[in-house]
Amino acid sequence: MTRKEKLKNIAEAVCNYYTVSLDSILSNNREGEVVKAKHMIVYIIKSSLTINFTEIGTFLGKDPSALSKAYYRIENDLRLDKFLREELKELQEYLCLECE
Repeated sequence: MTRKEKLKNIAEAVCNYYTVSLDSILSNNREGEVVKAKHMIVYIIKSSLTINFTEIGTFLGKDPSALSKAYYRIENDLRLDKFLREELKELQEYLCLECE
């Protein structure tokens, strides 16, 4: 599987989990679940693949510095939010990221 296919698979899985469209992720939509899904996509991609924020930004059409902030926000929120940790675990299991 190519890197681009992995990125797309992660994005689509997160979109399905949060019931948002990939188009809304790629847009400037700032609704709650869309923002949460965007942040989770960035976190999962960055933590599971050897990739930088510039590459993620190219894929998502977003500014790398904004993606960096999203990543660190989720990283911080995971320490405080049990439900967010459970969501991440479910997504990782679905993607089988720990199997690779």
